[in-house]
Amino acid sequence: MAEFTPEEAVGHFQLPSFSENVKYFGIALGNSVRRFDVSRDGLQEVRGLINRLIHAAGPEVMLEIRNRAIRNALLGIACAVGGVALSAASYRAAANKPEGGKYTVTYGLVFFGVAMLCKGIYGFMQYNQVRSLAES
Repeated sequence: MAEFTPEEAVGHFQLPSFSENVKYFGIALGNSVRRFDVSRDGLQEVRGLINRLIHAAGPEVMLEIRNRAIRNALLGIACAVGGVALSAASYRAAANKPEGGKYTVTYGLVFFGVAMLCKGIYGFMQYNQVRSLAES
């Protein structure tokens, strides 16, 4: 149905992802995505293929994966810490009023931060897998 260079293949393959709400393995073809129900062992083989394709694509693609992982992890940490800090500041402001007050808990920001941190950690894991291929 389609042929891809290693650089293109990395962008066309979609692995199952909780954070992106993707349940099946997919291959983007034009404006549509063909989805496949693949066994766990099959997904491991696909992940290995993707890692080999990333390795074959060169160091620029590997650096892009590492930089994306760093960006996601830092964004996640910033959002989670910011959400906790905003909640604590809101609570403190409400507690310091003599008559009491309302405060806001920014749990959405904290959950988003944790999800982005997990996505960053997963990116680091993928980068390390690809780097180990390059070293062998």
